[in-house]
Amino acid sequence: MGSLGAMLKHPDDVYPLIKLKMAARQAEKQIPSQPHWGFCYSMLLKVSRSFSLVIQQLPTELRDAVCIFYLVLRALDTVEDDTSIASEIKVPILIAFHRHIYDSEWHFPCGTKEYKVLMDQFHHVSTAFLELRKNYQEAIEDVTKKMGAGMAKFICKEVETVDDYDEYCHYVAGLVGLGLSKLFHASGKEDLASDHLSNSMGLFLQKTNIIRDYLEDINEIPKSRMFWPRQIWSKYVNKLEDLKYEDNSVKAVQCLNDMVTNALSHVEDCLTYMSSLRNPSIFRFCAIPQIMAIGTLAMCYNNVEVFRGVVKMRRGLTAKVIDRTKTMADVYGAFFDFSCMLKSKVDNNDPSATKTVKRLEAILKTCRESGTLNKRGSYILRSEPNHSLALIVLFIILAVIAYHFGRLPNSHEIRIQDIAISCRKAAEDRSMFLGFLKYSRKLGQQSAMAIAAAAIIVPLGVLFFISGLFTNLVQAICFVLIRPLSKNTYRRINRVVAELLWLELVWLVDWWAGIKITLFTEPEALKLMGKEHALVISNHKSDIDWLVGWVLAQRSGCLGSSLAVMKKSSKLLPVIGWSMWFSEYLYLERSWARDENTLKSGLQRLHDYPLPFWLALFVEGTRFTQAKLLAAQEYAASAGLPIPRNVLIPRTKGFVTAVSHMRSFVPAIYEMTVAIPRSSPQPTMLRMFMGQSSVVHVHLKRHLMTDLPEDDEAVAQWCKDVFVAKDNLLDKHNAEDTFGPELEQDLGRPVKSLVVVVSWSCLLILGAIKCVQSSELLSSWKGISISAALLLVVTILMQILIRFSQAEHSTPARVAPANPNNRNRVADIRQAKDK
Repeated sequence: MGSLGAMLKHPDDVYPLIKLKMAARQAEKQIPSQPHWGFCYSMLLKVSRSFSLVIQQLPTELRDAVCIFYLVLRALDTVEDDTSIASEIKVPILIAFHRHIYDSEWHFPCGTKEYKVLMDQFHHVSTAFLELRKNYQEAIEDVTKKMGAGMAKFICKEVETVDDYDEYCHYVAGLVGLGLSKLFHASGKEDLASDHLSNSMGLFLQKTNIIRDYLEDINEIPKSRMFWPRQIWSKYVNKLEDLKYEDNSVKAVQCLNDMVTNALSHVEDCLTYMSSLRNPSIFRFCAIPQIMAIGTLAMCYNNVEVFRGVVKMRRGLTAKVIDRTKTMADVYGAFFDFSCMLKSKVDNNDPSATKTVKRLEAILKTCRESGTLNKRGSYILRSEPNHSLALIVLFIILAVIAYHFGRLPNSHEIRIQDIAISCRKAAEDRSMFLGFLKYSRKLGQQSAMAIAAAAIIVPLGVLFFISGLFTNLVQAICFVLIRPLSKNTYRRINRVVAELLWLELVWLVDWWAGIKITLFTEPEALKLMGKEHALVISNHKSDIDWLVGWVLAQRSGCLGSSLAVMKKSSKLLPVIGWSMWFSEYLYLERSWARDENTLKSGLQRLHDYPLPFWLALFVEGTRFTQAKLLAAQEYAASAGLPIPRNVLIPRTKGFVTAVSHMRSFVPAIYEMTVAIPRSSPQPTMLRMFMGQSSVVHVHLKRHLMTDLPEDDEAVAQWCKDVFVAKDNLLDKHNAEDTFGPELEQDLGRPVKSLVVVVSWSCLLILGAIKCVQSSELLSSWKGISISAALLLVVTILMQILIRFSQAEHSTPARVAPANPNNRNRVADIRQAKDK
């Protein structure tokens, strides 16, 4: 539960931990096949997993030498640590250990667990040692000889003074620093570092371990082993073991802080040593343990838990250190941050506080003077946003979202009944397993489609809604501040602002889905499009007819001033509905008693519109579906009207009112007929978001407003006649799959919408980066929860938009009850439909 709790508190640890786990597995896979080398690297993993990961930074030849160097010294340390061995036996072994490494048959039974295995099979280490280059062997032998002698010296000697403490640490760790420097030099990749700096590298690590391991060493069985100098601990307690008792907690912490302050004296030398390294792999090998040491000291300082258990950096932070230590800037940054953390814990009443602060100030000054602090990414004092964790969380969210998109109409939903159907067929074929496999494959395809839909639609939704909200904000500001002063100025500005949003949807049609819209019209009509006010009437064939109209308006240069008569609920659509409201779209409630005055006043407001506009009016009142066509046919049969085959019966009241109020300032009516070729799938918003192409044919005929009759009833009849002609035109299109090649016009595919979307995307990405850098949006569970909530909101809004556009969710056409005199015609239509 501890690891889980740490991950819950620090969610940005998850990804580095995963990488560390994968690196450990990779290290296990890279164990050599030769028995002696295989034993050495396997043993390295067992006796020090962290070192086995750090050593992977090194080139192969140097890595082999360092591996053997580590195991030789670990074996030597095992002999020293085994308190069950009598001193008269232990000392000669320690002194002669440098000779045993040349003996491929030598071994000595001591230690416990993995260390016992190492000592029992030490001949494998010796065999591998003998395969190293001579200069590597000499460096390892020299350090082993000096270390063995030093350990033997302190078998019979207590650590009394601070000088004794430094001498002991030199023998057991400082010599390791000297040896590594010699190995680095022997590899030809580094200059030979000074003994003083190399010694400090080892002393800093060793003193950190001695401080951290107090409780483990004091409780060693059968005899405790302690290396805290009497000169320090005797200032606080009479016996070293007294520090572990709760009654002495205050004194224990003061002694601990004194020990930490002593260890800090080596930091500046360590920084100097690391700054001189040239080889990146050697640098990482040296830097990672040093950062972990300063981090451990920061955790231990002023922490009584050192005397209750083991205090160390959490695994996630360790994983971050390993993952993010790449340059000297990272080292200075880590030392700076951990030193700041340590300084914040200093109690001015502590006996060594003044000395501690002085040493910390020196370290901080060195880090500042490096001039690299602004180049490092801080992940210690303040977690750096972790985009990779966000991807993991977002993937889970997308999986949930995918389920919902998989249930949208037109997404080929697989129902539970499919299982029964597959199993029944399988039973008939005596192949239940085959039937189950068939269903499983189908279900897998559906799941893949749903996840793909979510992965595509959600990012597009984020782009659209964020840019849309910004557009709405600008429109609202202009509406409040500019419109009261000058309606014409507001309209001109709003036209540009709205177009920046609506071009995103044009981009979806042109560039994302690649929907090909072919216009069939006379050249004279094409020249006037976008240069005059026009009332546009059209059949409502597909879910994206309104978008088709926007594409034509964009090609004609009047996208920002294109208007429409919409149902009232449309203005509640987030972003797009609000944008339409600011652009003066007209909204009706589908009740003529309430809508008549609304429509008249809205049309009257357009009288002084300063730019060429199109006002779209779908006089059928709803989108075309087969169910609605049947209802329209039944109504036509009952009313004695021509039976429609491809269109619905127009509602003429709105059209008559529009003509009546727009005659004086609108010169033309654009009669559009939308058709989908037989070879092309029906275009939908969902298909479009998925990038699935389609083909749309649009026939446009320009009628002069002056050619329409003056009488309202005659205008209504004119509209009905137009739709009868439109029905016939669609019959012709169904037969020929075209409106006539002689009328076909090339609309092209302008790059304007592409430029706008790329610009919006760049602004959004830049803003997101700034937001993430200045907040914990993706580096804490709170931030991730907010991000997830925002994604879910976008998902819901996208579902609303998609469902709103679908014909299955449009308002059904209202039809009059059947006339008893025409029941036979109605019955014939129903029978034909059933067939």
